[in-house]
Amino acid sequence: MLPSEVKLAIYYGYGNEKSIGKYVELIGEYGFDDFQLWKLNKTSNPVLLLFYKLSVSKKILSWFKQRHCHYLIMGNYLSEINTNVLNHIAYEQLFFLDEGTSTINVAKKRSNSEGLRSFGLTLLFKILFRFRLDAPEKATFFTAYSQLSFGKNDSVIPVTYRNLQEVSKHKTIEENYVLFLGNPFVYYKYVSESFYFDYLKLIAKYFKQQGKRIEYYPHRMETASNLEKVRLSGFDVLPNSEPIELFILRSTKIPENISSFITSAFYTLDNILPERVKMFSFYIKKEEFLIRSDFWSEQYLEFKRGLNRTIDVVHFNKFDLAKID
Repeated sequence: MLPSEVKLAIYYGYGNEKSIGKYVELIGEYGFDDFQLWKLNKTSNPVLLLFYKLSVSKKILSWFKQRHCHYLIMGNYLSEINTNVLNHIAYEQLFFLDEGTSTINVAKKRSNSEGLRSFGLTLLFKILFRFRLDAPEKATFFTAYSQLSFGKNDSVIPVTYRNLQEVSKHKTIEENYVLFLGNPFVYYKYVSESFYFDYLKLIAKYFKQQGKRIEYYPHRMETASNLEKVRLSGFDVLPNSEPIELFILRSTKIPENISSFITSAFYTLDNILPERVKMFSFYIKKEEFLIRSDFWSEQYLEFKRGLNRTIDVVHFNKFDLAKID
């Protein structure tokens, strides 16, 4: 039987219940003909998790093998399962979406003609399960990271959010209102819990001393117990109901200041929000990162190369709460 023709397929690869609900809502809004959900069972057991991933991968492959895609849009480039699926899909043209700060790693791998890392779990997938993990020869990248270059055969479509710029122009900027964007640093153990929440206490006091109202918009990976600690650090915590870009644009007013540590939202909001909105990135010393310290430290330099506006990187000379009291 010949595969059915599909004009456009979007395959992202993963999401939590909230984000999947948002996908379904948008798909209904934009008139997609089909929506497939392959659920990965939750477990902390690495062996079971591997089994679940293999099982889901077979279901995904079975669906795609019955279809020929003219335009294929993918996310999560660095996933072994996604790359294996990609190597089995018939398509005419391939596109990738931004993956937050991981986009920077993707660009480095593409510009250096690297595939996925060839050790550890990736090697296991290749040898034991015969995963095909060849990187695509060429692809087109939709990206808000204007400073990045990808592979020699790749194309880039800059994401400027022109329509959203027009919406934001007509919004009122609320003076003395700071929106702080949460990070998954504790969830992924990039920094210690004690460091993260002590630093948030310092930041809350820093803004409140200036008479600012400060709210915290959580990252989708932050847990309820961690968000309670954020509240105790001095923030009003908002519910995370949608991507931060949509949340801000659907609000009646825009904050005068967007702050965080390191976040890809700086790149998207840099394109969307008026120049009068200030952005602060609070500096974390390299030695405070428990893993990937080189990568995270480089991000403060990437802000200078990739953002249209000047972002203020806020340094505290000494981590001492008493100085802010």
